Amino acid sequence: MGNANESADRAQDVGERPTQKHALDIAHVSFKRMAAYHETISSFRVSSLKVRAIFGDELYSQCLEVQKCWNEVSVAAHMLSMTPPEGYRDVEWKRSLEEKIWQLEDKDTSIQVRVAKAIESAERLLRPHLRS
Repeated sequence: MGNANESADRAQDVGERPTQKHALDIAHVSFKRMAAYHETISSFRVSSLKVRAIFGDELYSQCLEVQKCWNEVSVAAHMLSMTPPEGYRDVEWKRSLEEKIWQLEDKDTSIQVRVAKAIESAERLLRPHLRS
C-alpha cells in the first residue's frame, strides 16, 4: 500500500496504537497522492464544462464519470482515516475502503475499469469531430 517512506512525514499522535498508525499512514499516503493531482483534477473539471458547452451532455457524462470515480476514492480515504479503531473490527468494510483507494478490486465495476470505459466512450464520441 505504498512505500513505507511515504508516510514518514506524517506527524504521529502521542500514544498512537499500531492499528491507528497503520490506518492513518494509509490515509496520509492516499491524501498526499491525491493532493499531487489537485491542479490536474481542477483543470479537468473546468475543461469538462467547456466540453459540455461545445459537445453536449453525452460527452460531458463521460467527464462526470471520471470525476465521480475521483470523488469515490477521496471519500473512501476520508472514511478510512476518520474511523475510530473500534471500527476496524469490521474487516469487510475496511477491506472495501482499501480496495476502493488502492484499486485492489478485480471487478468490472472497479474505478480503473470505469475510468477506462469513460475514456474509451469519450474518444469514440470525439473521433468524428477530430477528423473534420
